[in-house]
Amino acid sequence: MTLRSLYSSLFFLSALLSSSLLAKSVSMVTLEWEPFYGPKLKNKGVITEIVQEAFERAGHQASIQFLPWKRALAMGEKGEADVVMGAYYSKERADKFHISSPLYDINIRIIGQKKTGITRYNSLKELKKYKIGISRGFANGDEFDAATYLQKQVAKSPELNIKKLINGRLDFVVMAEGIFSYELARYEASHPVKGEFVFLDPILSANKLYILASKKLTNSKKLIDAFNLGLKKIMDDGTYRKILISHGFSHQA
Repeated sequence: MTLRSLYSSLFFLSALLSSSLLAKSVSMVTLEWEPFYGPKLKNKGVITEIVQEAFERAGHQASIQFLPWKRALAMGEKGEADVVMGAYYSKERADKFHISSPLYDINIRIIGQKKTGITRYNSLKELKKYKIGISRGFANGDEFDAATYLQKQVAKSPELNIKKLINGRLDFVVMAEGIFSYELARYEASHPVKGEFVFLDPILSANKLYILASKKLTNSKKLIDAFNLGLKKIMDDGTYRKILISHGFSHQA
């Protein structure tokens, strides 16, 4: 073996070992929040699949454990788990965690049948004459929640409101875009649905989802940087969009 060949072999071996050392198993924790993530969902949910694919592109294998939210956040903060998946941004969290690039938008919208001809509103008061379905226990934005002049009809679940909208018992429903797309796809799988639906502008409220890694953990910043790189890769090559569509989130694809 020539000296040049020896150097080339040593360089290749060094690169291979470095790559192996950088690769790691990533433990993630979060709450169960259907239809975005949960143990009973396909591939444990659309967000789980996006995050695991992004980590895989960065050379990491990520596992997920579903826990009560308070416990999951505490484990992440203490460094007992590498990552907390699916958190909103706050200043308090930014002080304790390294925070990823945003991975998904949770947009709360007013949704109706396209045949109404309404695609936007300038003031919620324009919708006073319409029956609007909301789900018990859900927050829909401060202005909407405080609008006592609206004809709000409360149901125990988004699924029931979608059925009422399809059957003409409601003019509009209010929920997250992803929840509407997911529940509508489930309903359409066994029921014919006539008509098209429109998401009214502007949105009622918006939040972005992130992953968090505790600043107490060594290399947690590098882990988040690696995730961000993997996330960009799957967004750029169309994988992100394909995952959304495969889970019934075609509206946001």
